[in-house]
Formats: sequence, C-alpha cells, structure tokens
Amino acid sequence: MQVNRSTTRFSALLISAILVVSCVGGGADQTRLASQATRLEQRGDYPKAAAVYLRLARLNRGAARDGYLVAAAFDLYQSGEDERARDALRRVAGPLEGNVLSRWALLNASIALLRHDAGAALEYLDQLPGSLAREDRSWATLLRGKSSFQLDQPINGIRLLLEREILLADDKALENNHQEIWNGLQQVTLHALDADRQAHSDPLIAGWLELAAAAKMADRNPFEFKSAIALWRNQFPGHPADGSLLLRIIEAYRTSTEYPQQVALLLPLTGSQQSAAQAVREGFMAAYYQQSDASLRPAIRVYDVTRLGARQAFRLAIVEGADFVVGPLTRPAVSSVAQSDTTRIKMLALNFLDPEIDIPSGFYQFALIPEDEARAVARRVVGQGLSRGLALVPDNDWGMRILNSFDEELRAQGAELLDYRTYDVGAQDFSAPIMRLLKLTDSRSRLSRLQSTLGLKLNFELRRRQDVEFIFLAARPAQGRQIRPQLKFHYAADLPVFSTSAIFSPDTARNHLLNGILFADMPWMIDQDLIQGRLHRSMLEVWPSLESRGRLFAMGFDAFRLVPLLYQGSFGEQPVSGMTGMLWLDRDRRIRRELDWAEMSGGKPQLLPPVIYDFSDPGVVDSSGVADPVPERDDAAFGN
Repeated sequence: MQVNRSTTRFSALLISAILVVSCVGGGADQTRLASQATRLEQRGDYPKAAAVYLRLARLNRGAARDGYLVAAAFDLYQSGEDERARDALRRVAGPLEGNVLSRWALLNASIALLRHDAGAALEYLDQLPGSLAREDRSWATLLRGKSSFQLDQPINGIRLLLEREILLADDKALENNHQEIWNGLQQVTLHALDADRQAHSDPLIAGWLELAAAAKMADRNPFEFKSAIALWRNQFPGHPADGSLLLRIIEAYRTSTEYPQQVALLLPLTGSQQSAAQAVREGFMAAYYQQSDASLRPAIRVYDVTRLGARQAFRLAIVEGADFVVGPLTRPAVSSVAQSDTTRIKMLALNFLDPEIDIPSGFYQFALIPEDEARAVARRVVGQGLSRGLALVPDNDWGMRILNSFDEELRAQGAELLDYRTYDVGAQDFSAPIMRLLKLTDSRSRLSRLQSTLGLKLNFELRRRQDVEFIFLAARPAQGRQIRPQLKFHYAADLPVFSTSAIFSPDTARNHLLNGILFADMPWMIDQDLIQGRLHRSMLEVWPSLESRGRLFAMGFDAFRLVPLLYQGSFGEQPVSGMTGMLWLDRDRRIRRELDWAEMSGGKPQLLPPVIYDFSDPGVVDSSGVADPVPERDDAAFGN
C-alpha cells in the first residue's frame, strides 16, 4: 500500500531551502540549480527536480552530496519511482543529522512499508532525531500506524493515527487520515480484529474495529453488509467514520450486489459429472439465498448441459432472456461454447480454455486447478527463506503435472528442486522411494561394502542427505497419512513438509497423522471464522446438510458472488476475498486465487500468518492438462 505522498509535499520545499543555504563550494551555478529544483517541486514536476538534485549530488562530496541524494530520493518517491528512490538512499554515505537525517529515515521507512517490511520500517523510524518539524512528525506517526496495521496490531494502528489528528491542518487532511485508518484495517486479519474487539472499550476505537469486522465478513458475503451497517450506526452514533468514508464503502458494496435481471447456470446435472455439478449448484444457490431482499435477487434458470449439449444450452439461455451465463463446468463443454458463433453475452465459464483457443470478448474463466496450488506452494517455500528441496509425487498424470508446475515456479523464484521420486498410490509401504529420495540407500550400500572389505560387523547410524531444506509432498489424505510418519521414521522429521489442498480432508479422525505438514487451501475449508461463523450458521438454515459441502460448493458460492462484478466490469481494480481464496483477474480474464495457509496440529488445520499478496500478472498458464471436475471424496479432489 502506497504512503499518501500528498501529505509530504510542503516539506520538499523545506529541504530545498536548507540545501541551498548550506551549499558547499558550488558557487552561483549550484545555487541556480538548487533554485531550479525548488521551482520544479513547486510545480509538482518531481521527476525533473530529482534529476537536478542527482546532478548536484555528482558535483558535491560529503554532507552536501548526501543532502542532495536525499532530496533526489524524496522527489523520486513523490514520482512513484520507489526503486530509484531506494537506490539513491543506498548511496548516502553519512553520518547524517538534522533535517537530512529525518528525511532519510522517513523515506527508507516509507519504502520498507511498500515492500511489506514493517519491522525494517520501525527500525528506520527509531533513528529519527528527537526534534522534528510538524510535517515530519505527522509523517512519522502515519508510518508507525501503518507498520502496526501490517503487523496485525489494529488497536495500536488506530490509536497512532488518531493521535496524528492534532498535527493535521484542515478537514480534508482529517478525511484523508480516516481513509488511512480504513486502508490499514483492510490489511488486518479478522482474527486480530475479533481479539481486539473483545479487549477494547474505547467507543472511538471500538467503532473502527466493529466497522472493519463487518466489512471483513461482507467481503465474503456482501449481502450481510446492509444490515450490519444499520446495526453499527445504532451502536456508534456520531462516529467519525460515519461520513464520506462510509458512503464510499457502502457504494463499493452496492456495486457487488446489483445483479443483472436473469442469470443462466449451465451444468451437467445428469451423467458422470452429476455430483460435481450438484455441489456447484448448491453453493451457487446458497449465495443466492443470502440476499435477504428477494426483490433484489436475479431470476435463475438452470440448464442441463448433458441433456441439451453445451452449445444448445447456451443458445437456449440467450433465447430465454439470460443477461449473464455461468458455466459450463467441463473443459470440452467450455471449449465448445467458446468456439460457437452465438451472439455473445458476458459469461463466467467454470473451467479454463485450452491455450490455443481464442478467448471471446466478455468471456471469463474460473477453475480450481492443482497447478496453481503447486505454484503457490513454491512461492511460500521461497518466502520462508528455503531454496533447496526434494519432491515426492504420485506416479500418475496428476502427480507429474503438480511436479512440473512446482518445479517451474520454484526455479522462477530462484530456488532449486534437487531431486524427486514417484510412488505407487496403491502401495502401503513407501519406504523405497523415500529412502532413494533421502539417499539412505546409498548409506546402506556404503556400509555393506565397508563391512565386506573389513570382514567386520560395524555399528552404524544411517543419516539422510544433508543438502536439503524442505520436502514437497503431493498426496491425497489416504496416502499423506501413511507417508508423513514414514518420512519421520526415515530421519526427515526435522525437514518442513509442504503440500497442496489435496492432502486435507476434514471428515476424518486420522488427520493427526498429518501433523506438521504445511499446506495451502481455500478459506472455506480451513478458516474457523468461516467454518464456525455467522455466515456458516446462516447458510445452515438453507442447507441443513452443509457440513458435507466441500470445495466445489465454495466454488459455486464464489461464482454467484462474481456475477455483478463481471457484469458491470468492476472486477479487477481490487482483489475479492472469496470462499475459495483471494480472487483476482489476470490478463486473459482468468479468475486466479491466492490461498490461505495452515499447519496441521493436533489433527486440525491451524491458520498461519497471511502471505503478502502480489497481484502481478503471472503470464500464460498452460491449462491443457486441466481435467474435468470429479466428486470430492477422501482420496479425490477437484481439478485432477
């Protein structure tokens, strides 16, 4: 999240004046250049002002050079060129003092926050001199508040930004400060908000916490937001958030609940994909019934693709008045509709197209594919500072697709897969591939040769290979519960083991055998705020058998949720917090997901701190191997 640069513009003039006065040995030419930079800043032409300061830095040494570098960094930062600003700051030799020191520390802290490194930001802020100009005190307090939000400390973040208000000059600055509080609260986890809501009695701070918690719940179920806001207003009358900020928030949620008049749902409701289609349909309709005002619900027409055929179902939906189409579900059906010559309306296909098929206008794609999860695991591994690993995958098409995606992403992140082995999914004993992977067989062979040469029986303790930092395990729950204990037995208990969501099934008492495994999964499966929260309880009223609804149910829920955003063209500006993950749109109009992370402990998933989402475009995804969905069982998962 960018620091609000407008709050620091005036201080650029201050540093310019100080540098002009303290100009060392430059004469009239340098004074003229410094004045030119000041005029450029006053006009808001920060890139050119930065170029002048960098020229001055080249003409000077010592303290003057450092001062000009800091001034250039400030203007580069104002221009949005954060990396160049960081580079200029790195060239500062020091020692620094006074205004130059304060700007150096504030700029470094600001850039650290852009990189989501709140710890580094606070270290820079601790180097600030004791006496600061009013503008710099305001900036420093803002940065400390932002750091608290990044560290999941909402009360401290709110308190700091409220204290900052005495340093602000006008109503517009106060309004911007309220927006900063709100932006910070969007980064905080619901768990931290709930903990602080219970611990704090100050109505001003409690009001911010309650509003943020209501918005977090509405992120996944926006239909609750209207009633939640009415309740909040009654509980916190006159709260400073109840103004232009709240109007903007309400408007954002309004666009996510304004549906087209008629939506068609195309699914294979008979045949081999029937159970998968039913799970998607039930999730879709569960979201539909969350809209308590029936007059605002769209008309839903469901078409059986198996009976009608994909193209005919699509044509019939249009003839019967559909404004938006969701489905089909299988890859052949999606490809068939995409290549038809039917007049286009916007649609959300529930699978990915083959890469060679041209994507029609208004055609969006949403799939839960294991390749994306494997790439997410690779990013998490590298994010935890690990760079050399091994992989153990099933000896089938699914396993090799997972392996290839993981290896490709791992290499792209600068890490290395040292070796891999495959295993037979029907086996009971996985010792052979595990021992080969860990090079325990080599140790046994060396021991045997040495004993034969010496003619003696030697005492020998097996040791696994020592060049590895982690293991990537691709497995279903049944295999994972057997492999995890065998990895421990074969001297790999100290290695972190990472996996995809395929390893986790909640309907078993044997998950303690997976203890210690770190895995990615959708919030619907592992986030206790969803599993036990208000949304879960409200859906139980509609679907009493909800406990058995899994990932495909969540996919259907999110599909309904995305309809108004895609129909209005408003999805893509910000990621959407869905049941299936944090959702965003890539350049090929694919809905992509970032998942939550958990560690199995005591047989239950325990959420890990959230990763920092980077919603940059990952490029073309090879979806040629994406299979049709299958019913969810203990040993099967969607997209395999």
